[in-house]
Amino acid sequence: MRPRTFSSGGRGEKGTTVGPAAVAPFWGVLPLYLAATLAYAWAFFTDRPDRSRWGSVLLTVAAFAQLAALLTFGRQRGEWPPVSSGESLVVLACATALIYLYVELRSGARGLGVFAGVLIVLFQILGSLRGPALEVPEILRGLGFGPHVAFNITAFASFTIAAFTSLTYLLQYRQLRSLRPGLLMERLPSLEQLDKMSYRTTLLGWVFLTMGLVLSARLAEQVWGQPWQWDPKQCTTLLTWMIFGLALFLRRFRAWQGGRMATVTLAGFFSIVLAFFLFSGLLESAHRFA
Repeated sequence: MRPRTFSSGGRGEKGTTVGPAAVAPFWGVLPLYLAATLAYAWAFFTDRPDRSRWGSVLLTVAAFAQLAALLTFGRQRGEWPPVSSGESLVVLACATALIYLYVELRSGARGLGVFAGVLIVLFQILGSLRGPALEVPEILRGLGFGPHVAFNITAFASFTIAAFTSLTYLLQYRQLRSLRPGLLMERLPSLEQLDKMSYRTTLLGWVFLTMGLVLSARLAEQVWGQPWQWDPKQCTTLLTWMIFGLALFLRRFRAWQGGRMATVTLAGFFSIVLAFFLFSGLLESAHRFA
């Protein structure tokens, strides 16, 4: 049976033309993300926090517009994204935007908006350059592969924000101890806000990663006949789950906060980055379908 294809309009990963529904989640929402980032930057560098509301509004519109476009694209193609590297990157951009908006709403602090915006724009550009998958491999059809990857990507987006807020916490704490307050202390969220933001995103990421692991076991049983194979990608994902689970346990039952929690969170994020480079060619994995 031939791979399922999607047709007519822009360009996809195979160089085939694609329609407006496939272009919208990629280049279509990029101007909105750029506008949101510029609004946040305007507020940050002019020291006018009230202006950052425009960044929040634009980022909200962009994220939900992209989410709707991704769902429309998946429905028309017949397979839900992401099923390719380009789609994974734009889903990552959307997930990062939504997770950031969640912690911004809970904390009431918008000081990190410009930095989140730069990261989102970077993911969006890289994903748009690669474009959507026009051919879905036979092995990935009808298995719920897209939602499984989407859960893991959302977890990664949460852990990325958790790592960034943890790093910001450590830098700001160091600056505070040096008795030389600067731009970080003046315009970024307080230490207490950063600690809560890191905890919330870590918890959210751990929940999504748990769902991703459960779904991956189900898919593995369908594809390989058993839910666990000690595949390198499965093992490193489990290791990441354990590290962040330990961080949550220490906070809940050992009252770890502040710098110690930030250090554990950064260690968990490092495990994700390490796994990414390992799977870029150093290790063989059953998670290769093409």
